[in-house]
Amino acid sequence: MVEELLLLGALDGKVVIGSMNRGGLYGASWTMDDRFTGYDAAAIAAAGFEGGKMLTRIDPDDPTTVATLESCGHRFHGSYQCCGFPITFCTKTITLIHQSLHRNSW
Repeated sequence: MVEELLLLGALDGKVVIGSMNRGGLYGASWTMDDRFTGYDAAAIAAAGFEGGKMLTRIDPDDPTTVATLESCGHRFHGSYQCCGFPITFCTKTITLIHQSLHRNSW
C-alpha cells in the first residue's frame, strides 16, 4: 500500500520508513527463530523510503536469541553496502519475560 501512496504523491514531503520486521509469534516454539517478512535494505532504497525500522525480540532464557540478534545485525550492516549511501535504520527491542498467570479467588 505504501508503494501506491508514493506513486500517487500522497506521501510527498513526508518521512516514509519501511518495516523490516520478522514474522514471529509470541509463545510459539519458534518465537526467536523466525524469518524476516518485511522490507530489506535494497527494497527500502529502491522504493525511495527514508529509512527502515525493525522490532527485535530478546529472550534471556532462549539460546536462539544470539542467532536472532546476529541476523538482525547483518540485516542492518548490509544496508549501507547494499544501498551505497546512508539510510536511517533503527531498531526497537522487546525483552520477553515469561511469567505464570495467577488468578485470585475471591
